[in-house]
Amino acid sequence: MRLTYLQPKEKEQELQVFHYGMEVCEKGHSFGPAVRDHFLIHFIRSGQGCFQIQGMEHQLQAGQGFLIPPWEITYYEADQKDPWEYWWLGFQGSKAAELVQSIGLGRATPVVDLGCDSSIYPLMEQLLDIRPGEAGSELRIQGQFYLLLGELQRCGGGQSLTASQITPQEYYVRQALEYIDRNYSRQIKITDITDYVGLNRSYFTTLFCEAMQVSPRRYLLQYRMQKAVELLISTALSVGDVSRSVGYTDPFTFSRAFKKIVGVAPNEYRQQRLERA
Repeated sequence: MRLTYLQPKEKEQELQVFHYGMEVCEKGHSFGPAVRDHFLIHFIRSGQGCFQIQGMEHQLQAGQGFLIPPWEITYYEADQKDPWEYWWLGFQGSKAAELVQSIGLGRATPVVDLGCDSSIYPLMEQLLDIRPGEAGSELRIQGQFYLLLGELQRCGGGQSLTASQITPQEYYVRQALEYIDRNYSRQIKITDITDYVGLNRSYFTTLFCEAMQVSPRRYLLQYRMQKAVELLISTALSVGDVSRSVGYTDPFTFSRAFKKIVGVAPNEYRQQRLERA
């Protein structure tokens, strides 16, 4: 494995490389379920594996890439027979989310087809050859990063899994997932989602259940509780604050919903995690 971490800047930049590297994985090598606090893109050079995000599993192979957004629970695993080799690129910054969207990637569309002969690969090799600390290395790393993003934008413009390459049913479901991701902290209802995607509730519910194996209402509930779990673990917010952060105005209603999904009350869950730490 080759890995390079860069010293974070005291002041956040619009776009900054955080770390990058490559790994030839062993059979069944996995990571997660876990969350990151930055964007992370993997480029698969050879082999295959699976990537899980938002309850969906993607079987991937050489010539594809996948995005791990910040604060999203993900899991990925190398194939048992043909484990993948990949490069990765982690980055952050005030413009990071906007840039990721511009190259056709997102939480509902996390996979991009690069092509086995993509110029992404030599660009990543050149990035790995740069030694941090040498004269001009910081500018060279930043420049190489922008070249990579430009190539990703070119690939994404024609080959990412966007609305033009998926069925209308898949498109509506992915639109709904994006809407939930952006608005789960507000007091949204299923009718808000159906209004956004432009379908009647009955038809949308049928499409969503077929794709996700769970109803839209149940998915929204589970998604909010997943975010609540993350906040309970990673912050000192009160249960009331967590409640409001995931779309509940009444902490009692939130606690009841949390216990229904997780099995214990929020305070009890937090205490159990502290005792295990």
